[in-house]
Amino acid sequence: MKYLLLYCLYFCLFHAMAFPKENVKVSGYVFQEDTTGEKSPVAGLLVKLNRAGEKNTTTSDGYFEIKTSIDGYIGEKIFFHIERKGWLIKIPANGEYIIPKLPDIIKTNIVLVREGDKSLLNHAQIMAFLHDEVKRLSKTDVEYRETELTKLVQEYSHTLKLDEVELNKAIEEWIVKAKTPEEKALAAFHRGDYDETINQINKVLAESVHNRQLKADALTAKLDYESAIEEYEIIIHDVPSHADAINSIGDILGKIAKYEQALQHYEKYLPVINIRYGENSAEYATSLNNIGQLLNSQGDYEEARSHYEQAFAIFTKIFGNEDPSVATTLNNIAAAWQHLGENQKALDYYEQALLIRRKTLGDSHPDVGGTLNNIGNVWHHLGEYEKALSYYEQALSIDKNFFGEMHPDVAGDLGNIGMLLHYQGKYNEAIPYLDQALLIDNKVYGENHPAVASDLNNIGTNLLRMGEYENALKNFEKALEIDKSVYGENHPDVAVITNNIGYIYFNSGDYHSAIIHYEQALSVFRNLLGDEHPSVAALINNIGTAWYQLGDNDKAMTCFEQSLAIRTKALGEEHPDVGESLHNMGRVWSRLGDYQKSTENLDKALTIYTEALGDAHPKTANVLNSLGEVCALKKDYPQALLYYERAVAILENSVGREHPDVAGSLYHIGQIQFYEGNYQESLDYLNRAFEIRKKSLGENHPDTEETSSLMNKVMDKLNK
Repeated sequence: MKYLLLYCLYFCLFHAMAFPKENVKVSGYVFQEDTTGEKSPVAGLLVKLNRAGEKNTTTSDGYFEIKTSIDGYIGEKIFFHIERKGWLIKIPANGEYIIPKLPDIIKTNIVLVREGDKSLLNHAQIMAFLHDEVKRLSKTDVEYRETELTKLVQEYSHTLKLDEVELNKAIEEWIVKAKTPEEKALAAFHRGDYDETINQINKVLAESVHNRQLKADALTAKLDYESAIEEYEIIIHDVPSHADAINSIGDILGKIAKYEQALQHYEKYLPVINIRYGENSAEYATSLNNIGQLLNSQGDYEEARSHYEQAFAIFTKIFGNEDPSVATTLNNIAAAWQHLGENQKALDYYEQALLIRRKTLGDSHPDVGGTLNNIGNVWHHLGEYEKALSYYEQALSIDKNFFGEMHPDVAGDLGNIGMLLHYQGKYNEAIPYLDQALLIDNKVYGENHPAVASDLNNIGTNLLRMGEYENALKNFEKALEIDKSVYGENHPDVAVITNNIGYIYFNSGDYHSAIIHYEQALSVFRNLLGDEHPSVAALINNIGTAWYQLGDNDKAMTCFEQSLAIRTKALGEEHPDVGESLHNMGRVWSRLGDYQKSTENLDKALTIYTEALGDAHPKTANVLNSLGEVCALKKDYPQALLYYERAVAILENSVGREHPDVAGSLYHIGQIQFYEGNYQESLDYLNRAFEIRKKSLGENHPDTEETSSLMNKVMDKLNK
């Protein structure tokens, strides 16, 4: 028995290993099939494989012949691609050919049918649909899973113009009839039963690469990243150039914030993918795109953009200008430009991506909704809240119609709208949107998922601005517990929530506790991203604001100067974040009595904000308020009033008349009128400020109490 076991182990290992084969000939004939089943050859048709440069035009009798290379393992897939509008590949299903043995010659015919032909409905195509579409799901709620099949069928039937009822019936029949462990595993994966998926795969005596990949995908969906990586690594050991496994490991390492390890992984395997598929292949482009995502996470936006643009050039060369993969890369380029503060360039790229997605996928596809959300984010950043809301609502409508009410994409849309209302100071209006997002994610994912943590963080942020510090802290602490359980201590999401807890202490006046939390978050970001990342600069800036409140001007100035240096180097001199550091430095100089240096810094900040965000942005108004404070300290009250009045006009137009920031500017105007002895005018402005603060922040909020205190002083003057 011992020797038999050793023999079986050797046998299985031998057949799992990949032996790359060069110049394998793929040949066959292309036919078109009419509704009666009659077939006729197709001449002059360009046939491609899933690697750039490997293509051939069919002869008069429909024959094609392509030289390629394969990894040489049983079950390897090659994909055919044809460019013939109105026609789809029926055989092999989805253009996907699975190699049955280790050949030197691959012969297979291609059969085309018109879009909408119900003969496309076949077992192999349903198998491919389930695996490719459903593997991206990571849902556990039973009720959700029961509705998800219907939603996926709607997408599939829309894409292929098939009868939805018939397709749905065929898939359900296939699931019921699943007999082999592989089929049962795939059916279980579809249901979201990842434990059963793994159980069925484990029953297969000789795991194929594809079975192991399904198991790894199930482990990833379970958030068992360590085990998933182990499975993907076995695949790569057996098939060193397996692009899906290589990219999956890189993606997981990025999710758990092991950025350097992920980059080293790609550096190791990118040459392998290049040798195997070529530098103009979709596999190589995908890896470049994924490296770009990692660089983006590390704050190296220029290098990220460079990788995205290389991927874009390859995808365009392979698929042309109107392919969803091209749109995805344009979307990523846009995000890089947005991080670099180039909002107009970001909008241009997003609009290009939107055009392609609408043309190729239709106006009601979720990817269209995703791009609309991204455009909304840019307008949100620019302070154009009504425009942002319009895009967010369009995305929400698309996702609700496509997925139904209880879907994570819908939760994301609701969260975006809720936080937009939050930034407008409409905290009470934001609550139902944020609560509904949490309800959906809780139902879909369960309570211990990063999406739920994100929702709790948003709710906590809203409660924080409402002055409900205790409730805000409960939400932040629960979110922190979830993220730590999933990612560990050393993750950006953990740092963000730790920072937000620090902000609670800051707003409560406990600045030393705020600094402790800011420094904890800073340590995480430094460990993950290095000393020169914009997020590191943001944390140093926050520490500076705490020291400023404690009256330690030297420490505050040191922090603001450090943040300015990092931001200038990483983002350029004209980025809004640079403006923030200059703004804070100006406030310190004002307190130190050096009004000239203060004004110089504030003027620079104002110029940056005006040019980057426009002269009607809330951040522009904030600098005007600071300039007003400088003038007030110099007792130049008329000029101070001009600055404050400009700030009020901007804020009322951008965030609305009921926003707390409007109340802040009105309060300052009331102060100036008080100093000048205009008590009735002072009281009028303070009354407006008080009503806004009471409505949005509550009567017990420190800002509301501050306003009430000054109003009492003014009334004492009026009553004398």
